[in-house]
Amino acid sequence: MQFDNQKGVALITAILIVAVVSASAVYLIDSGYTVMRKTQQRIENEQFNLLANAVETYGLDILYRDSFFDVFPPSDDTSGTNTPQSIDEKDNSLGYDPQNDSKYESWNKPQTPEFIKADLAQGYVDQHALYITDLNRFFNVNNLHFANSADIKVKRAFELNVAIFKELINQINDDEFDVDPDTITNHIVDWLDHDNDSRTEILFTEDDIYRREGSLYRPANRPISSIGELENVLGMTPELMAKLSDYVVALPVYMANFAPFKQAFSPSTQGAQGFDGPNSPALTKLNINTAPTELLAGLFTIYNNKSALAVILQNQGKFQNIVNRQDALNFATVFVNSIPQTPDLNTEDIEETIRLVASEYSQFFLIESFFQKENGISFNLETLVFKDFDQFEARPVVIQRQYDWLPLAELKRAEDDDE
Repeated sequence: MQFDNQKGVALITAILIVAVVSASAVYLIDSGYTVMRKTQQRIENEQFNLLANAVETYGLDILYRDSFFDVFPPSDDTSGTNTPQSIDEKDNSLGYDPQNDSKYESWNKPQTPEFIKADLAQGYVDQHALYITDLNRFFNVNNLHFANSADIKVKRAFELNVAIFKELINQINDDEFDVDPDTITNHIVDWLDHDNDSRTEILFTEDDIYRREGSLYRPANRPISSIGELENVLGMTPELMAKLSDYVVALPVYMANFAPFKQAFSPSTQGAQGFDGPNSPALTKLNINTAPTELLAGLFTIYNNKSALAVILQNQGKFQNIVNRQDALNFATVFVNSIPQTPDLNTEDIEETIRLVASEYSQFFLIESFFQKENGISFNLETLVFKDFDQFEARPVVIQRQYDWLPLAELKRAEDDDE
């Protein structure tokens, strides 16, 4: 009997030992697999980073070369090829300005650099890896920050920007989000300007109005870094915000010397009135060659010269800031000459104002590097770039980078949740 008990204890002990060994083996295998997956993920992430940085550098080179070459649109009497002409600055007898930007530029199309196509063939799939977006084709909402400027030229440019934004609201307004363009524009200006004085109600401050409406927020009284902040403005609706996102961008207006580039949103660095000192703000100009009709409409409304809009749209992409060619298409000349003439019309002031608001070139660009692996992982690098037209021989400056990578399954679930 005692012998049987000993056999039973030995059996139980053996079973326990096997169980412990099995559990340990499972744990070790699982831990090893986890370590392998983490290592693989780290390697994949590093590979994505290297590819994205290479594509970003290639995009910067494209924008840099664009400062020395001009791509002029095809003329109407071509042989039918309709191919834009590249003009080297060294052979520029016609005087084209390489600083101009239009839809004909080489950067204005998705592409994949040749030097990474072999890498993409090794499991990285997408139709195009490089996208460059002209951000000056959008309206910079931070231009509405200039309400407090004492400079009469800047003040006139601010009022023109206000008119452009109001007309944009008119253009995109519909029954879904019926809003008053004047009211919503004033609320946005109050959010961005440097004071606490309300443009909608004289007897109340901006803070009083937001407090009375039960809002958890107060006007920032400074430029914003993301248009998402406009969701907190009184009167803003999700429907209007969705429509505005197709036309509006938040770009920096406080810049110091550009070398190195300094973006300053802190009121403590803006001077007593927000417009003093070496770090004074600069308006962002709308590119007349690339801007959508909804934004161009406002540019022409304030001066009652809508007849010029058709001319601008018909020749969009062909405007050049050229001083030595009488036959060159200059949008400022077209604009001023089409204004109804009155005795008190000061065309010099008007041309000076629109030159502060619009131009034929772009300074801000978004370089997007996109990759997708066959295992369902996608990676996206967005780079905000500034190109200084006053120092066009200098390379474009990177202001900000944003990385994003997610499994496609998570992206799909997010899309389903939105629906």
